[in-house]
Amino acid sequence: MSITRVEEREEARLLVERVPDADLTALVHILRRLATCEDPVLAAFESAHEDDEGELSEETSAAIAESRRAAEERNLVSAEEVLRQLGL
Repeated sequence: MSITRVEEREEARLLVERVPDADLTALVHILRRLATCEDPVLAAFESAHEDDEGELSEETSAAIAESRRAAEERNLVSAEEVLRQLGL
């Protein structure tokens, strides 16, 4: 038997009534995001704190640059190949 949209909304209302007061702020936050169709990943990214670890080492910067070049050239290594190279 299929649940109708009206029945789902009523169930949602009943569940909201059962949420403990301590969790209401989190619930409202989640419901606002759902109601505005906001992308949760984008929202998390936009609300994240700025990186405070400072500058990257030359080695790390070079590795990132090499990875970006490989991606642009589509010269990538599959996950299977990485596992094979690691002996896994």
